[in-house]
Amino acid sequence: MCGSTCPVSTIRRAPHSWTFWGGALGPAMLHHVRCLGCGTKYNGKTGNYNTTGITIYMVISSLIALAVMVWIMFAM
Repeated sequence: MCGSTCPVSTIRRAPHSWTFWGGALGPAMLHHVRCLGCGTKYNGKTGNYNTTGITIYMVISSLIALAVMVWIMFAM
């Protein structure tokens, strides 16, 4: 699959530049795109859904944020 069209409706896609789960960095890292016809959001390179990638991204970013908060708390 070349990733140029939606796997659901075969309509052109548009880059998804910002999301609530990843801001501007997450969609760029996961090649997150949105279909202009049906609204399906998926990985523009593979055509698969980004559910696993989003989950991993959220867990890692939450652990980093927690580690920074703990480090700041114990540094005071």
